[in-house]
Amino acid sequence: MNTSYLIIGVIAGVMALIVVLWILKKTKGSIEIVPEKYSYSSGETIKGNLSLKLKKPVESTKLVVGLKCERVEKTYSADSKSSQSKKVPLFDFNQPLEGKKNYSPSEYNYDFSIKIPQNVSQKLEGVAGTLVKSAQILMGKNSSTKWYLYAELKCKGINLSKKIQINII
Repeated sequence: MNTSYLIIGVIAGVMALIVVLWILKKTKGSIEIVPEKYSYSSGETIKGNLSLKLKKPVESTKLVVGLKCERVEKTYSADSKSSQSKKVPLFDFNQPLEGKKNYSPSEYNYDFSIKIPQNVSQKLEGVAGTLVKSAQILMGKNSSTKWYLYAELKCKGINLSKKIQINII
């Protein structure tokens, strides 16, 4: 009985910490990423705008925008009727938009462009792709590849960050 109270207390404490961090992050400001479009081909250049909206003065070490790719691997176990997910980073490139800077409360806009690497599509199409996917599912394995645009303002206290999913084929 004491163990269940301890577990409930720990869970409540973690949830309270998450809420406090979220509130602190929101009171500092926000980042918005707006690409020209959301679907790209390998070798293409992603162009867009990053909007940094600050509600209070911020001392920053750098502002970056980047492109990352992760493979999400899911393994299913019929015996224990459970599944496990694992994220495997495949690609991560970022570029600075600003170096060390003291920001005042305001809105800052930055244009960016990031070149997508060549030959990133590793999908099997048609019947071959369907057969491979079916075999993976029968073996209890499944994976998907996800691409993200992200931005991060590294600063004292809590960093501001944003991540949006895009499609690369």
